[in-house]
Amino acid sequence: QEFNLRLATIPGVKSSTPRIRFLDCHVYVLHDKGMGRVGVLVEKMLDVSRYKKWNTNNGGVDGMPSMCVEEEPDPKIGELLDGIKDLGLGAIVEEDEDEEDSDEEDGAEMGSALESRPTAARVGDAAISFTIADIPQAFSCFSYRFSRKRYLVCDLQGVLNETSVPPCFELTDPVIHYKSKSGRRAVFGRTDRGPKGINDFYKTHQCSELCRALMKEWINPKVELSETSGRRRRAK
Repeated sequence: QEFNLRLATIPGVKSSTPRIRFLDCHVYVLHDKGMGRVGVLVEKMLDVSRYKKWNTNNGGVDGMPSMCVEEEPDPKIGELLDGIKDLGLGAIVEEDEDEEDSDEEDGAEMGSALESRPTAARVGDAAISFTIADIPQAFSCFSYRFSRKRYLVCDLQGVLNETSVPPCFELTDPVIHYKSKSGRRAVFGRTDRGPKGINDFYKTHQCSELCRALMKEWINPKVELSETSGRRRRAK
């Protein structure tokens, strides 16, 4: 929500600029005669033909390969996936991008990324130029800066829904890399790779103008009330 609010205040952003939205999840408890009481996680079915990953769990960014070395796939897993395809379930199978974390934190270059404290900027100071593809990457970068470098949300995947108002990236199954002060690992599950996952993201991520604009507080922004849920007034 904070990302979308800040996005709406940036000069040049229109009501047609896509926002970020994660699908709502619901747990249904079913009573099966054979298995007994079973919990099922349910969310909106996305269009598989338009499904896309904008970044991954191990540093991969759309349009740029991961810096990590991927392991050779297990042939048994390949046979299993072929079996799933034969069943015609239309399932979206996610590769296991997890890997063994090193005890030493990689010294990733983060100089191009910004500090969490916003700086002031005026509407007429500069023109902001970015593409739609920059939005998911900027969200991951923003999550790290806004959390004061505690966590980073990535593995952004789903569909771009252009029929909603405003258009939005409908995302599912994200990964959170958490930097624990106590050194705990996998706080958010086995895909949480902690500082190493954060470093791998910044090895390939290049901050766009949108990343920088999101970390500024725009003075006298001209935004629509509907885009900010009434929290800001239209500039006179």
